[in-house]
Amino acid sequence: MGIRIVFQMVVIKKSAVRKHYPDGEAGFRNTYPFAAEDRYLFGVGSMSDGEFGEILQALTAAGLDLPGCAAIADCHQGPVKVRPDILFTQFSDGFAPYWEARLICDDSEEMEAEGAPIVQWLMERGWAFSLPDDPREPPKKAPAKAKVTRAKIPGPWLGGAGVLIPFRPKLADSPAPAAAEGTGEGCPGRNGE
Repeated sequence: MGIRIVFQMVVIKKSAVRKHYPDGEAGFRNTYPFAAEDRYLFGVGSMSDGEFGEILQALTAAGLDLPGCAAIADCHQGPVKVRPDILFTQFSDGFAPYWEARLICDDSEEMEAEGAPIVQWLMERGWAFSLPDDPREPPKKAPAKAKVTRAKIPGPWLGGAGVLIPFRPKLADSPAPAAAEGTGEGCPGRNGE
């Protein structure tokens, strides 16, 4: 899910709006009732350069640090001012290409709050969940391997040469989910950046 870029548009992280805009998201929606939005971003656009400049000034006057929480894009040329945590992608619907913005990395507090229910669900079901370079995590064991034994087995299906006995790991030995591998490398404020 993302926000489609129309005309000139400033794309703002909702986490910054909640923290710094007067009355948070509700105040922003009252001021900009026609703003585009998805779960993580707001988008405010204009056809006029003058009006777009006024929108940027009003957002800054309201308390938003636009270079720290927003990106700017144009519907024809794509991103104009980029942020490393907002991704712009060009799509084609058969008639004309268009640009879309989506959030790929948020503030660490927001990401922790967003991920907490997922981690709790995993832990309740007995999954081990750890992040790379976690000092609390004990050293990793070698990965489990299947055990192969040789035995004479009658029948044409295995040729009578052997059998493969699968190794079934215990629930605690389950690999960490793929979501744990993307820990925000390249995200501002993560991994010492």
